[in-house]
Amino acid sequence: MAEAWHAGYALDLGKEELTFIAGIHAFLNDRIEAVVDEGKLRELYIPLNELIHGDPETIAQRSTRLIARLKLQGLLLRTDLGGVSTEGEFTLSPLGMALGEYMEGERVLTRQSLEFMLVRMRTELAAIVAAAQAGGDTAHWETQVVMPLRFVVLQLVASIDQRQRGLDAIHIQLRTDISKLFEQSWAKAVDTCTAMLVSVGDTLRELNAVLAEHTESLSRMLLEIGDIDACPAEVTLLTERARNQLLRIRAWSDSRINAWTDYFRTVNEYIRLVIQVDPDNRLRTRLRDQLRQYPSHPYTLLGVEPDPFRHLRTVQRATPETVLQLEEEMLNRRGIENYEAPLDDPINVIIERLVERLEQAGQIDLVAAVLEEATGFTDEQWFTLLARATPSLLRLGIVPNQIVRQAWISFTPRLEAQSLQITTRPEKESDLGL
Repeated sequence: MAEAWHAGYALDLGKEELTFIAGIHAFLNDRIEAVVDEGKLRELYIPLNELIHGDPETIAQRSTRLIARLKLQGLLLRTDLGGVSTEGEFTLSPLGMALGEYMEGERVLTRQSLEFMLVRMRTELAAIVAAAQAGGDTAHWETQVVMPLRFVVLQLVASIDQRQRGLDAIHIQLRTDISKLFEQSWAKAVDTCTAMLVSVGDTLRELNAVLAEHTESLSRMLLEIGDIDACPAEVTLLTERARNQLLRIRAWSDSRINAWTDYFRTVNEYIRLVIQVDPDNRLRTRLRDQLRQYPSHPYTLLGVEPDPFRHLRTVQRATPETVLQLEEEMLNRRGIENYEAPLDDPINVIIERLVERLEQAGQIDLVAAVLEEATGFTDEQWFTLLARATPSLLRLGIVPNQIVRQAWISFTPRLEAQSLQITTRPEKESDLGL
């Protein structure tokens, strides 16, 4: 950036200057020598003067000023050693050549040009890989690896990148042309615009297929060159730059396909929702006229606001009944299985028996009754039974005041329980809810 700033590059180009550069570039392409004298430059200015409807009497002065402006900006270079008193020979500078090539439209990416350049790159890289694997002195690496990478492979990648930009410019212009066609012809332009969209989409898909076929192989070959142990640092930088440019080209292809798909969808929605709804362009014309006349004839839009329904509900359609058909074999084998009710919880069964004994006998020894009724229980089952049976029995009876003095009875070495003598409550206490 600092070098470009101090070099003093500054361009002030209008339509006249760019058109003159394009004419010089086209003239030089048909000549053996890449130079043009000052007299021929003045002749090349004559068609430009007709395009801009210039005054024929001042054509010499204006052509001289235009040549001087291009020389001052470094776009036109003098190649002879003559002085200011003689007419010299001129040629376009590299910057001027780049502008001329861009305006001439040569840098357009097609399937044929892309495939040719990618195949050429693969051929060159195959030779570079072989030379890098063979190894050698500094001169060998410079002539067999560095120079082909820099002046062949990178130039081919740059050429693809430039043609991509040219293709982008064409697509932008194509979108403008489609808009103009709809504006001028309306419904009559539908078929033409659709064909243009399909053609561009097919071209982008072809380019993407070619890139997908070659970019992976090219990237692998570049990595193979960079992974060689004796590879100089300059070669590594060149291979990394080439890989990054290839990845950028592939990303460009994917993004352009997605962008064009979205644009294709947008145009089709416009055709369906706008053009086909108003094929005679009457509604659109009336709206446009009203908008233009609004400053002098303002208008308002009145609408009726009806009362909403208070009991609005969603109407549900009846679900059609589906007839289920069973196979004859399944019907022949059908039968009724014996139903067996699930077994009751044994702990609940014992609790019911204990409650029944208390109601019938009027009193119960909890531990003794549990040992009689729940024979064969485990420690866990006895513990659960005592914990659940005690509250149920106490709701029906009472215990004596000497509950603390009652003995502890051992069920197993792990489980002991205090024996409770429970007696049913008198009827008066039961009535009082004590």
